[in-house]
Amino acid sequence: MNKIAFTCACALLISVSCSKKTELNRQLVNAVVLGDAAKVNDLLARNADVNAREEANQGRTALIIAAGEDDAEIAAILLKNGADVNEKSKDGSSAIMIAAMEGNADIAKMLLSKGADANAADNLGQTALIRASAEGHEKIVEILAAAGADLNMKDKVGISAVMKATINGHSEIAGLLMKRGAILTDQDKMKIQEAVRINTQQEEVLDSENK
Repeated sequence: MNKIAFTCACALLISVSCSKKTELNRQLVNAVVLGDAAKVNDLLARNADVNAREEANQGRTALIIAAGEDDAEIAAILLKNGADVNEKSKDGSSAIMIAAMEGNADIAKMLLSKGADANAADNLGQTALIRASAEGHEKIVEILAAAGADLNMKDKVGISAVMKATINGHSEIAGLLMKRGAILTDQDKMKIQEAVRINTQQEEVLDSENK
């Protein structure tokens, strides 16, 4: 076999190998979406990438999807096989952020025990704590606070977890955060008042449109 033919043969083998790997990864993502733990185990044994990403949407990893689906069994399988607990999707979301936003407490505990960064922020500067506070997930807030999450981190528009909780009417969470050391400055309080005013106006517009 001459040099050119050998080079072409090698390129073909590499192409076939990459195509097979891509298909395994696609199947792994689908198996996670469907909650098929047995299939996930099988695909990982066949060398699918444990950090495989979905091709569409936000390019979520298998672990991020499992966290959003509250699938502790599959999340545990992925972590056992070396999934990167802090990998992010295109919008900057990590598995712990998704678990926090969805209120999936058991998944959140599991991720934190495996080294999830409680203070990681998405593209908007929102942390898992800010997301959980916004959605009113008190148990998640407690878990994150106990894990050492920074109570006073702010997103890119200057809103912290306690501010978000207050704006969204989750007074019990705001109180919990304040007891644990969250700080509200006079400027923060002014921002809260303005945000509440805007939210109220938007609700009034929606009400009038629906009448």
